[in-house]
Amino acid sequence: MSENVSSERSISRRDGLIWGAGAMAAGGVIGRLPAASLGPGQNNRQYDVNVEQPSVYATLYGVIADGRADDSKALNNALKSAAADRRILVLPAKSTVALKEPLLVPTNARLNMNGSTLMSYVTGNQASVQISSKSNVHIHDGRIDWINSDDDQETEWRHGIALLGCSNVRLENLVISNHRGDGIYIGAGAASDVGEQLASNSEIVISGVHCLGNHRQGMSLVTASGVYVSESSFRGTNGTHPQSGVDLEPNTDVEVLENVNFNGCTFSDNSGFGLAISTRAEPQARQSGFTFVSCHFEKNAKDGIYLHNAQGAAFLGTFVKSNGGSGVRLASSELGSTKHINFTSATFANNGEEGAVLAGAFEDLAFMGCRFENNSDNLASKPPHFGLDINPTRQSRDLRLIGNRITGQQQRGSLRTGSMVLGLTLIGNAIVGTAGSAVDLNDDRQTRVEISSASSNLAGTVRITPTSPGSTAVEVRAPGEEYPRLSVNSAGISFGSGEIQSDVSFFRDGPNLLKSDGKLVAGKGLGVGNSSEGHELGVLIKKIEVFDAAGRSLGFIPIFDSIS
Repeated sequence: MSENVSSERSISRRDGLIWGAGAMAAGGVIGRLPAASLGPGQNNRQYDVNVEQPSVYATLYGVIADGRADDSKALNNALKSAAADRRILVLPAKSTVALKEPLLVPTNARLNMNGSTLMSYVTGNQASVQISSKSNVHIHDGRIDWINSDDDQETEWRHGIALLGCSNVRLENLVISNHRGDGIYIGAGAASDVGEQLASNSEIVISGVHCLGNHRQGMSLVTASGVYVSESSFRGTNGTHPQSGVDLEPNTDVEVLENVNFNGCTFSDNSGFGLAISTRAEPQARQSGFTFVSCHFEKNAKDGIYLHNAQGAAFLGTFVKSNGGSGVRLASSELGSTKHINFTSATFANNGEEGAVLAGAFEDLAFMGCRFENNSDNLASKPPHFGLDINPTRQSRDLRLIGNRITGQQQRGSLRTGSMVLGLTLIGNAIVGTAGSAVDLNDDRQTRVEISSASSNLAGTVRITPTSPGSTAVEVRAPGEEYPRLSVNSAGISFGSGEIQSDVSFFRDGPNLLKSDGKLVAGKGLGVGNSSEGHELGVLIKKIEVFDAAGRSLGFIPIFDSIS
């Protein structure tokens, strides 16, 4: 491939801008660039997208865009010049631009790829597109593919786009594929001064971007504050460990990683995890604040979601299906724990192992309104698993399971808790149609609170169960006791000792009538109301003396004038 550009294509930047301005004045901003504005030796190419003003065309700087000649130098010069003049650089429509050297994006660069492809032959450890310590960058509408049959060894570098210490960067409507490292890498930039921390990234917007078939990760986020990803996908990662769709993982304790948001994204068909969040065990900077709304984690070889020492993550309306491992797996290092994680209205279905497994230490977790359906599909090589398995290796606390539904005939059981779990709350969970033992609860009963459906067959401290249509029972149990101390249902109220099912019951026997099947024992100061119409309310009108079985007086029951 020739790296030289014909002299007749070389024009001054000033002339190029004049021709570009003339084109917009004569032919408008939409459609074909008039031939008169092309300059010496230029081809009459189609620019068939809406071109924003002010814009300038890459061909005016000598970009050939035939997929054969190396356009590295010309495109870098064009982007640098356009950025200096705050102009949008536009590539020829649906063309192929070959690069042997990285595209080094400057501050204020705006690149409209116009449906074109950057065909990268970049070698070594460099990214195809590098944005280092820059701001106000916008790249959109194109492809960035890596291809080099002469240099096909597996590496963890050669990313598609690398953002290093940048701010206000927008990537839109791009496909980034086949890179030997990550599709997108968001990492630290150079420190602004000696002894200072490496620079983080801020305000990064990624919309409609698809990272396909890259080798190490679809996207890696190492340090950033404010990342907004929407309608994007991370698929088919394969080649270099860990091979996940997206990895959120700071390299050091002092790197900030916060306010990271995914909306309507897909993490699928990766050889590792769909999503991995691996923050530091004892970070000195904030490494939390991750949200995932309406995202799909499907058909990944390992777990759909892997959380290691993760903190402050919320998953709302997510679908975690058909992954080779578990739907979600929580793990921790010896010193760390996974904290403040919330799954709301999520579906975990047809995963090879558990719907969710909490194997590492945790604190403050919640699954609310989630569905666990037919997990433990991988029966050929492994024994069946629980739909939801909560069995951490170290003491963990504060887990809320509220309004979930766990079903599936292939599971070993629906729900298991281990002895290291403290502060389990069970409210309104439905467990139906499971093989084997439905539940296996071994958590600390003294700290457990339960208000659950009858189908769960769970024992707890407080429990509400439907006994028949339109009837609700409330049971209050002391920790460790088999029977309730108090039971309330449509028939009446029963009191028990915890050792027998019921000691005494009170029933409604008609309007204003209460019936008991036990003895009434009066204590000192006990009083009842008068049974006839009262005239002097609150005045003592009668006393009833009460005796024990031996005839000894136990005192009096005062009768007050109290019915008006």
